[in-house]
Amino acid sequence: MRFLIALCLGLLLAITLWSIRLHLEPGSVAVMAVPVPVPERNLGPLLVAAEKAETVGSLFFMLLFKGALPAYEAPGERPFWVEMVAYLSDRLLATEPHLILARGLPGLMEVPFKRASSPLTTTPDIPEPGEEDVPLIGGERAAPLIVLYHTHNSESFVPDSGEPHIYDNPDKTIVAVGRELARQLESRGALVIHSSEDHVRQAFDQSYTRSLETVTSILAKYGEVDYVFDIHRDALPRRLTTTKIDNQDVARIYFVVGGNEALGHLHWRRNYAFAMKLQQQVAEMFPGFSRGILLRDFGRFNQHVHPHALLIEIGGHENSLEEAIRATGYLAEAIMALDAKRVRPPR
Repeated sequence: MRFLIALCLGLLLAITLWSIRLHLEPGSVAVMAVPVPVPERNLGPLLVAAEKAETVGSLFFMLLFKGALPAYEAPGERPFWVEMVAYLSDRLLATEPHLILARGLPGLMEVPFKRASSPLTTTPDIPEPGEEDVPLIGGERAAPLIVLYHTHNSESFVPDSGEPHIYDNPDKTIVAVGRELARQLESRGALVIHSSEDHVRQAFDQSYTRSLETVTSILAKYGEVDYVFDIHRDALPRRLTTTKIDNQDVARIYFVVGGNEALGHLHWRRNYAFAMKLQQQVAEMFPGFSRGILLRDFGRFNQHVHPHALLIEIGGHENSLEEAIRATGYLAEAIMALDAKRVRPPR
């Protein structure tokens, strides 16, 4: 019954937007002054649909918008209703039905829904930060081996590049931030593998599939990796992604954890526990530097490959490249401070 109510509300919203479309001439639609994501294409199986959600965020409401205002559709896209049906079928497999609408209407998240039956539990409750997932091992401590890569390597910083995405100059993109983070970590004693592999040029909405190939290849070659960080930049207003440290503007960081067990990420709570530890370390050292942790239950963000794999946003598109690079020193210091609490045998 709850699902039917949610579905009816969604259809009503779609019909309302469609009626608005009928009163709009093609030339009367104003161009929005915000970055427009790469068009969606070919929603298919669960993994592909989830990857698209990882890429564009609230896909359900984006599809409603496209259905009402086709002027924003790109040539070659599948019809609105085909993509919407594919998306709804994915959501039914991946989460509770009422969350389809609640994903875009935060107020619904507060409405209590009684479960028809007890949910299937495949993993234990989320642990509080402790020592259980970073055990102390006797012996001389070794330098941590850290992997950095970029699923969305084209993400850039508008004040410097003029565009939210740059495809032919990594020195102006998040890749340059990752390069500096690698240098900062190495200067503090870490061993770092930084991949600047391109994952977006062929098809932006398949970037997680290609970056999975990159990171699994690295892990197969280096079997004793301690941390895996997918470095991004966010797309929020500057006022939310900027802070001051030592009287300088610094891009803030944000930890993102995927918790979709339907995609085989059954041990995501380990990643979440690690994110909590790192968040706590950052908050103690640099209050206000981190925006916290975002748990997204529709994706996995390739974090199933390692218990210490995280997606880290550094700044946003309205930050300067300099502000994002400035953040890497503080992030590296927090990572190494957390790692210093561990004791591992030498390699």
